Amino acid sequence: MKYKLLISREGVNQVKIFKHQTNGLYTNEWNFSLKGDDEPIVFSEFYNENQFVVINWNGWIRLFDAEKKELVLDYNLNGNIGAEAVFSIDKSKIYIVLKDKEHKTFLATLCLATHKIQLQELGNYFSFYLQIRNDGCLLFYKQNWRFENNKKVYSHGFTVYNPVTKERNYYSLPHVPHSSFDVVKPFIDAQKNIGIMPYYGEVTVKKKDNENALFEYKIMLFDLNTFEIELLVVRDFELNQLGCSDCNELAEQFLNLNEGKEYQEAISKFCYNLNSIKFVEDGFWLCWRGGILRKVYDDKTLSPLLVTSEVSNTNMGGMFEFIFFHTYLSKITDKKIFLSEHRNYYVFDLPEITNQKSEMLIPIQLKKMDLEEIEKLSYSKEKSKEIANLSKIIIEVNDLSEEEDLINVLQQIENKISNIEELGIGTKLVFHIEDKKGNILNEKDFFEKVIALKNVPKIVQAIIENFCQYSKAKYIYRNEEETALCHAVLELAKQGESYLHTILRYLDTIDLDHDVFNRENLVPYLEEQYTRDFLMKKIQSVSEDLLEWYEYYSEFE
Repeated sequence: MKYKLLISREGVNQVKIFKHQTNGLYTNEWNFSLKGDDEPIVFSEFYNENQFVVINWNGWIRLFDAEKKELVLDYNLNGNIGAEAVFSIDKSKIYIVLKDKEHKTFLATLCLATHKIQLQELGNYFSFYLQIRNDGCLLFYKQNWRFENNKKVYSHGFTVYNPVTKERNYYSLPHVPHSSFDVVKPFIDAQKNIGIMPYYGEVTVKKKDNENALFEYKIMLFDLNTFEIELLVVRDFELNQLGCSDCNELAEQFLNLNEGKEYQEAISKFCYNLNSIKFVEDGFWLCWRGGILRKVYDDKTLSPLLVTSEVSNTNMGGMFEFIFFHTYLSKITDKKIFLSEHRNYYVFDLPEITNQKSEMLIPIQLKKMDLEEIEKLSYSKEKSKEIANLSKIIIEVNDLSEEEDLINVLQQIENKISNIEELGIGTKLVFHIEDKKGNILNEKDFFEKVIALKNVPKIVQAIIENFCQYSKAKYIYRNEEETALCHAVLELAKQGESYLHTILRYLDTIDLDHDVFNRENLVPYLEEQYTRDFLMKKIQSVSEDLLEWYEYYSEFE
């Protein structure tokens, strides 16, 4: 593979491209932000040696050329959230399915050679999951329900759609999940032409010699042409392994076979223990909650159960002890398996499992790793700095020790905030202030320094007032604890009562329920400067909602 692609979200989505070197490492070559796009990315892959596609869940499509470092196509379908995308089998096309604002469903077909896009309206058989079969037909999985005799009746299955002939056929599947949430989606392998999902039927309970119950976990395998199913038992759960915290309640349902809503909910929770499946050349791997894995070979035989017994950087230990460890299969090589949990990555050496009995339990020790180590990615100092600044608004002047240049910085900030829609900042607003000598001022130090200069408070006030007019201001932060421009607001508050209305308007604008900095710094400062009655009257003149929040805040401070 000539290039690797990483996308992270820091205010907006940031794209990082790495190029393969002769030493086996991938060096960082190109970094840029997807201006104005802070939505989840649902599809991002290379479709030839040099070119790749990025699609967000609104159907915003962008094609890039990594060799030329340029944008090739920018086309926004402007759909509702929940778009799905898949390559055609030969990667000559991309199929994107999405709903518009009126909830009509469309299929967009993008030809990667001509960049032409065709749109066609689909029926209501698309729900949230798109895949492709090895003959090029699209697969739409959907779970549905209807009322019969005042009772919900569930169904699920696949619509097979030929994008060329527009022919479609529906195949119903048995053993339907009786839940609208926490349903494990089918895992599809177009090459093997099979699908796999947990078995949502009755949980079989069997006994060990010591009379402790064992609960069978089954999966449902189905052929993608006939949709005929085969059930396979892939693991036995002991009672204390059934869930994170409600094992006894689940066991009671399964042991007593209390058919009904509670029983079906228990089945859904039980099935949800399976986090991921990855297909390999001679079978597939299953990964359950707790860092527990097993390989299923093509002939349906099972490997031993690999059970996490140790995780680096934790004090826990023991097999089946990591009950809140929601691991996913990330990558599989001949000698190692990589797992992920949220933004953390782990690796273990694959033990010898060939010709080993499936009844065996093999403990595994997970080592925490950085994604850069796993993917063999490297950065120069210059590229690291470039990436760090992708999420920041760069303000540069000649000399930060000069009063004139400090005013220049403030004027640049004012101009940026006056045209904030054009910044495409997403959910993060941070200013990087630097002079040509390499001196850097963070926002806190800058506003503390500049506020004493003549006429500056009026400019800062204008900046904050303009910010408060921005429709998305409530959800913009500097970091997890600091809202955008919070240091400017605190320094302005110190300039006297004439700016109090602006300060309170800012507090009414931001998301105070998730705020830290202003609750710990700005509000206590205001309480030191003004009497409670005076402050409450001023707050009431700005917003009844802010007054309600302040009264609630005061009770617990």
